[in-house]
Amino acid sequence: MNKINASILCLLLTLSGSAQMNGLQITPKDHDLNGKVKTMSYHSTPKNEVPSAANMSWKHFFDEKGRLTHTDTYFKNQYFGHDGYSYGSNDSIAKYENFDKSNKKVREVQFYFNVKNLREKEVHFEADTLEMTFKYKYNNKNLKTEMVEYLKDTIFALKYVYEYNPKGLHIKTSLFERKNKLQTVTTYKYDTKGRCIESRENDFEDIDTKYQHTYDTNGRQNSFLMLGKDNKMIMRNDFVFDANGNVIKETSKITQINFQSVTINTYFYDSHKNWIIKTNTSKKETKIVKRVIEYY
Repeated sequence: MNKINASILCLLLTLSGSAQMNGLQITPKDHDLNGKVKTMSYHSTPKNEVPSAANMSWKHFFDEKGRLTHTDTYFKNQYFGHDGYSYGSNDSIAKYENFDKSNKKVREVQFYFNVKNLREKEVHFEADTLEMTFKYKYNNKNLKTEMVEYLKDTIFALKYVYEYNPKGLHIKTSLFERKNKLQTVTTYKYDTKGRCIESRENDFEDIDTKYQHTYDTNGRQNSFLMLGKDNKMIMRNDFVFDANGNVIKETSKITQINFQSVTINTYFYDSHKNWIIKTNTSKKETKIVKRVIEYY
C-alpha cells in the first residue's frame, strides 16, 4: 500500500473508531479549513526551493455540501493518482476508491448503513480482490458496542468490544484475537468536562502502557505523555497554539534514544482565517508548506 493510500485509509479507520457511527463524511473541518471551500492544494518544500521540488503534493475537491469528492496526488509535479468518494442517499460515504497514475484501481472500500444511518458493514478490496470485512453492532443509545474484522468476509480475525459509563463516555475496549482469546484491554478516564485524560492499554503480560493528555484553557490538547510498564516516560509532546488554534510550538522527547526536538511554526492567513503559508523551523531544517484554497 502506498503512502497516500495508507493515509486515507488511516483517516477512514480513525473515523470508523468513533463510538457513535452516524454517517461518514470527510469535510473541510477534517483538513482544518474554514468557510465554504471548493478546492485546497498543498505541498511542502525545504526553504527557498521552488514548488516543483516537492516530492508529494495534493489537491482536494469539495462539493457545495462540503463533502470531499476526490483528491489528486502529484509526485515531483507529475500526476501520481487519485482518490474518489461516492455518497449515498443518506449523505454518507458509500464508496472510497484509490487509483494509481495509470488510473488503474488499487483499493476500494464499500460502506453500508442501517435505517438509523449507523454503519453496519464496510468491505475492503485490494484492486478487485476481497481483502477484509468489518461488521458493527450498537446498543439502544446508538453507541457502537462491537466491531468484528474478518479476513475476506467469513474468516474471523479480530473483535473489539466497547463499554460505556452512564454518561455515554467510552470507558473500555477489549480486543479479542483469532481464537477469541482476550488480547488487550484499554480503559479510559475523563475529566469533569468529558475530555479523555488517560487511556491505558494492558495485555496482562508485557504491555501496560498509559497515554495521558492535558488541555489548555481553550480546550485544546496541549500535551501527550506515554508511560511504560514501569511508569517511566517513553515519550512526551507539548503544544502551544495561536489564537486560530494552530500549533506554533511543539516540543518532543523520546527517552529511550535520548531524543529531543523543538519545532516552531509561523503562519500567514487568508481572510477566512485559513493558513496559506506555514513555515516549519527546527534545529535540523526549515520547511515551507503552502496551501492554495478556492472558495464557493
